[in-house]
Amino acid sequence: ATQKLQSEHTRQLDSLQEKVSHLTQQLAARPPVDLSNILNSIASVVHFDHDYTNSGASLSWSQLESQLIEAMRKSSSEASQGRVKVQESQKTILDLRAQCASLQQQLTQQTTLTASLERDLLQAHQAVQANKLATRGSQVRLKAVPATSSEAHLESLLSGIQQSNRDPSASPVDIEEGVQGPNGSSEDLVAEGAFASSIAMNASNYNGNDRILAAVQSQRDRYLKSCTEKDVELVDLKARFERLSDEQLQLRSENL
Repeated sequence: ATQKLQSEHTRQLDSLQEKVSHLTQQLAARPPVDLSNILNSIASVVHFDHDYTNSGASLSWSQLESQLIEAMRKSSSEASQGRVKVQESQKTILDLRAQCASLQQQLTQQTTLTASLERDLLQAHQAVQANKLATRGSQVRLKAVPATSSEAHLESLLSGIQQSNRDPSASPVDIEEGVQGPNGSSEDLVAEGAFASSIAMNASNYNGNDRILAAVQSQRDRYLKSCTEKDVELVDLKARFERLSDEQLQLRSENL
């Protein structure tokens, strides 16, 4: 029985050896395995050089494995560099956002200040116009009074005072003589003197308002120029912010 069992095992072994020999012959008759198609398919994903395909040589499994490992290492290094760039871009974007917020706050303050200056300018302009109307009304009332010798003397006195104010080197006007008049009657000039004083005060207020108006306009122009410069800086920062945001999105898509 043992000999019979051994003979059966020997026969099975011979049969298996014949099958192995037959399969080996079939495998030898077949062309070598070419993995270049697989290499071409994954080359666009892992980004490695496939010199084997270009040279026409066949690629073995071990060669494909080494190529894949090298490509993965390279991709990992590129991904790390991409992450560093993304972090730097995020930091730059945060800085730009802070600068944009600061400029926006400054612009709001400048706009509020400009509006306040415009209101002051409008009020000053209205005051100047009111003084102009008051001065014109005074001149009209003065012209409406019939000319007398005392009024002519009063006009001469006012002209002398104005000339003295404009030219300090000119001879001073004798106020006492002017008040008494050419005929020595000071009572006749009391009303005219008060009216002339009102005219001089209006003229002085008019000149003062002109100076205030000019100063307010000059300050307003400076603030408008500053606002324009801040607007230009804000536009530049927004452009940089958008450009860096696009770069960040591109880096993220490349890392994915």
